[in-house]
Amino acid sequence: MRLLHKITLFAVLLTLTVSARTAYAQGGETAHFEYLTVEDGLSNSAVMFILRDSDGFMWFGTQDGLNRYDGYEVTVFRHSDDDPHSLSNNVVMSGYAVSDGALWFGTDLGGLNKYDKNTGQFTAYTHDSDNPDSISNNSVWAISEDHSGALWRRGVSEWKRRYYRIVRL
Repeated sequence: MRLLHKITLFAVLLTLTVSARTAYAQGGETAHFEYLTVEDGLSNSAVMFILRDSDGFMWFGTQDGLNRYDGYEVTVFRHSDDDPHSLSNNVVMSGYAVSDGALWFGTDLGGLNKYDKNTGQFTAYTHDSDNPDSISNNSVWAISEDHSGALWRRGVSEWKRRYYRIVRL
């Protein structure tokens, strides 16, 4: 796991370094990048993914929670046993903003989570061995959307938003 963490961190840093050298903001101005650290409120220094949503928030999945940055402060979302609408697991591996604006987050062992921007609550979709329509397992390391609007998790389960169900392949 430590090797995977090091490879992921290297890939993120390499991408940010290359992007910083060629990035231009609107109007041709050079983009400005800031460091965000644990001292600034980030829940953990092991960042697994970075996502910008349609509202301009930056989302950081870490090994200790999901972080939303508004440009001024960090809000941390974590799992709570007392709250069924909290994040399902604190190790957040992936995130995706789908074309309709919905936000989805994948965890290492807690399945797939949909974030409701209006309520600030999460809905978890987890594996259930008694339900063939549940996701195939609870490790969601990648999320993407295809041309028809179907949401995919790591290529083995398809979330049919139209029908509000999971289809195992």
